[in-house]
Amino acid sequence: MSELEIKRRQEYKKNRKKWIMIQIIALALIAVIALGSFLIYDRMNRTYYIEYTESSNIDYKVQYKENEFFKEEWIGKDQEYIASLINAISADFNYKLDIDTTGVGFEYKYKIDATLLVADKNSGNPYFTVTNNIVPLTSTSARRSNNLEINESVMIDYNEYNDIASEFVDTYALKNSSSTLILTLDVEVLSTSEQFEQSNENKYSTSLNIPLVTETLNIHLTSSVPESESKVIAYNGAESQQAFYVVGIVSSILAVILALTLVVFIQITKNEDITYEARVRKLVNAYSSYIQRMTGDFDSEGYQTVMIKTFTEMLGIRDTIQSPILMTENSDETMTRFLIPTNTKILYTFEIKVDNYDEIYSRHENVEIVESLDGTEEALIFEENVDAEAVAEALAQPDVILSEIEYVPDDDAEFEVAPEEPGVEVVGVVWPERSKNNKVYRYDPNGEELHEGDMVLVPTKDAARDREVIRKAAISHGNHRVEPEHIKHPLKKIIGVIKRKAESILSSSADSENKDNK
Repeated sequence: MSELEIKRRQEYKKNRKKWIMIQIIALALIAVIALGSFLIYDRMNRTYYIEYTESSNIDYKVQYKENEFFKEEWIGKDQEYIASLINAISADFNYKLDIDTTGVGFEYKYKIDATLLVADKNSGNPYFTVTNNIVPLTSTSARRSNNLEINESVMIDYNEYNDIASEFVDTYALKNSSSTLILTLDVEVLSTSEQFEQSNENKYSTSLNIPLVTETLNIHLTSSVPESESKVIAYNGAESQQAFYVVGIVSSILAVILALTLVVFIQITKNEDITYEARVRKLVNAYSSYIQRMTGDFDSEGYQTVMIKTFTEMLGIRDTIQSPILMTENSDETMTRFLIPTNTKILYTFEIKVDNYDEIYSRHENVEIVESLDGTEEALIFEENVDAEAVAEALAQPDVILSEIEYVPDDDAEFEVAPEEPGVEVVGVVWPERSKNNKVYRYDPNGEELHEGDMVLVPTKDAARDREVIRKAAISHGNHRVEPEHIKHPLKKIIGVIKRKAESILSSSADSENKDNK
């Protein structure tokens, strides 16, 4: 196997493996995105039940006028009060909402009104009603919280409302009437999440009822807020998380397309060489206890070779004669032989090999017939992506003799690296451009072993015509390796070798001998 074929083989396998890994990584990432999107959607799509409790309270106290019996100015709640001693009433309103989770947003509104009501004692129908707003409508919100609380304090001039009620009753001689001052806290709670499955708007009121136009009074509370009663809100987040579902679907489709692409890529890039490796590996892994690997080749001299068609037959022979199966592989790693030698000098052999190896890594090439130094015709082989007409045009150019070119040698000697160190293999190439001091260019030897003085074809750019051309050139510095950081741009490759300096010397010597003999 030539060095060029070895290089092409390594490049092919390396590139194939690289692209397979890229596709696998891309497939894995998209699969993770798809799975993650579906998991998030499933989690958000579940119905959660949020438990919450509400409570309300009014704490009040009564302020007495200065008198000779009561030492304290303020009298606490839940007592019987003397109307003629009352100066003012202080009321502290409280509303509280507690939720068993965080992250639910609420908007709430509230106000406090004072309503004077004069009504019939028996029927409860009103004679006279007037409402004053003492705490204006207030709107606020609770974000990312698990509770909200309202606290408001008001001070009521009892005598003001009592005088109005007394005047009304006396004016119209309402003997069978009742007068009440009602202080009411109205609360409206609206959750800001649209995913609540049930009505999420609640209105509550808590009232302090203060009798008027009486000698004594007993203040009492009324409330529509269920005290500490647990309630449940059903929450569904599917609508707001629909994007995750869409991302999951799109990612799944992409994952399927990538998976199919990967399978197709593996199949169409699988050649007999790769299939050979897989077959050998599969056999060795399956029957490692029966196979003994040899470090060198088996000396079959004196043995009669019997070719076996299947490895199963080899296993049967092994079981019959109780002899190990030897395994040996050629240096090119293109053929593996499984051997069972017998005492009767019979060598049972099963082979796995690449039948058309030469066709796998020898790219489709063009051939140009050129005349060698001895006058015979020989083939100049170049790759299919090279313009054959451009090659023919270049071959028609005059030969380039290194000794006839004035050039400045390259400085690659400063950057050369040892064979065991990482480096890039290059050759120095020169052709006549100017009258003197022509420049040396680095090229990729393309698997060829080149020496100073060899004549080659190289691709280059014709600046005048602004296009790529092919021309004859001479090797000024044979194969050598330089440090990678000194390669500033991708190297162009040598197209082919036209003449080698060694051939020229031999030919010149032969010509001289022929002249001397004459």
